[in-house]
Amino acid sequence: MRKVIQISIVYILLLCASCSYFSKNRANDIERMNKDSVFLDIKGNLLEDPSLLWKNKDVYDKALERMEKHLSIVNGRFKWDITSGKSINVSENLYDYIVQYWNHENSLLEDEDYMILRFKANKRCLVVPKTTQKDTIKWERID
Repeated sequence: MRKVIQISIVYILLLCASCSYFSKNRANDIERMNKDSVFLDIKGNLLEDPSLLWKNKDVYDKALERMEKHLSIVNGRFKWDITSGKSINVSENLYDYIVQYWNHENSLLEDEDYMILRFKANKRCLVVPKTTQKDTIKWERID
């Protein structure tokens, strides 16, 4: 009987500990979701006045990071699985600007003289001429 009580106490303690662990993780998930739910917008025409991006670099970086979660490289081209900024709480202004940039990068990749490099530290990609020499410790080629 005593052994049953001991096992029951251990089971209850494990159950409480796991509930505590999951509630802390859930709180972290909710906090992360709330941070990611802020509507991101930059007023003005970003194509005509690129200085707006520099004046709002933090907003632009957050929007780009949010959109990059939906970006992949398929057959040597950038591909994204979102069709509007609304779906990820980014203004259409920012969405259109970033998508236009990705489309431009894809058009460069049509020419076989360009390649994609990925910066190892933050996984950001860059399209460069194949003749470009980059530090292979920091960059990796994506074929």
